[in-house]
Amino acid sequence: EIGWDGPLGGDNRVWCRAQVDNAQILLRRMQAVGEAPGYGIGVSSAMFAPGSMAEDTSMDKRLAQVLRTREPCWAVCALRSGHFAGAVFKGQEPVIHKAIHRYTVRAKAGGAQSACDSGKKVKSVGSSLRRYGETRLAEEIKELMTDKWAPELAECELILVSVSKRMKSTLLGTEKEPFLPDNSKVR
Repeated sequence: EIGWDGPLGGDNRVWCRAQVDNAQILLRRMQAVGEAPGYGIGVSSAMFAPGSMAEDTSMDKRLAQVLRTREPCWAVCALRSGHFAGAVFKGQEPVIHKAIHRYTVRAKAGGAQSACDSGKKVKSVGSSLRRYGETRLAEEIKELMTDKWAPELAECELILVSVSKRMKSTLLGTEKEPFLPDNSKVR
C-alpha cells in the first residue's frame, strides 16, 4: 500500500513522499499512455541532497543520473558501541570492507566510558581499558578514512553513514579537519 501524502505530494508536484512497507521513499508519478493506470518509480531519499527537493526538475535530473549509472560507487559506514563497519561498493560487489571492534562499553551499565567519566578520577583498570579502546578505535577509523580508503571514498557518489551525534566527529572528522574531502556526499 502506498500513501501519496506529505509536503511533496500536492497535485501540482510529480514527486511525493511515499511509504512502502513502513519504509519512507520518494516517488515519481508517471503518466500512462492511453487508458492504462499511472505508475510510480520509487527511490530512497538518501539519493537526493537535502536542499535539492525544492523543484521537480532537479529531482528528475538526479533520477536520470541514477538510472544511467550501471554500477554506482557507494560507501556505507556505521559506528555504534565500539563497533565500526564500513564498505565501498561498485554496483553490488564490495570493493573493500572492514569491521573493527574495541572494548568501549560498560557491561550492563551501557554507554561509553567517556560519557561516564565527566571529571572523575580513574577508579579501575576496566575504565582505563575502555578509555584506551575508545582512543584506539578513533585512531584506526581516522587512518582508514584518510589514508587507506581515501582513493575509493573520493570516487564514491554517496557515502551513507549511521552514527550518533556524539560519535560523528570520530567517524567523519571535524569541520577544521574533515576525514572526507567532499562532505556533500555524506547522508
